[in-house]
Amino acid sequence: MTDRPAAGPGAHEGEPGGHETEPGGHEAEPGGPEAGPGPSNRRWDSWGLLALAAVFIVGAMSGLVATLLHRVVAFDLPAGLVGALAVAAVSGMLARAAADFGGVLLNAAALLIAILALTYLGGGTNVLVADDNTSLFLLLGVPVLAVLVPALTPRSWYGDA
Repeated sequence: MTDRPAAGPGAHEGEPGGHETEPGGHEAEPGGPEAGPGPSNRRWDSWGLLALAAVFIVGAMSGLVATLLHRVVAFDLPAGLVGALAVAAVSGMLARAAADFGGVLLNAAALLIAILALTYLGGGTNVLVADDNTSLFLLLGVPVLAVLVPALTPRSWYGDA
């Protein structure tokens, strides 16, 4: 009998157990999937919750600015609507940089809530969002663009590559 401990199921010849192999017979790298949370397993600590709160506030403020801006017309062109769509795109990109895709969705929800609140919660006869094509683009285009632009931009822009 030898004094050596028995080799584990994935140990190499002459080595005591401890090296695990993957199903294809390749040796698993140390610090593999069990090593800790990676970028996709973000842990929401107090800084993460602060980032989500900031993303929500930025989204709501962007919705306010987009709603007020979308009616501006310059030289018979909807310059305000283009500006509102640009505000939504930049807001979505900031949300992705701060809180990944969860932040993007939260930002789009805050944008939509702010736009809908300014559309339907106003009393009196003044109207911020009229019943026309420009307002339809505001209601539909701003939240969609706030999600699509960050989704279609490269991961390397946000540091989560």
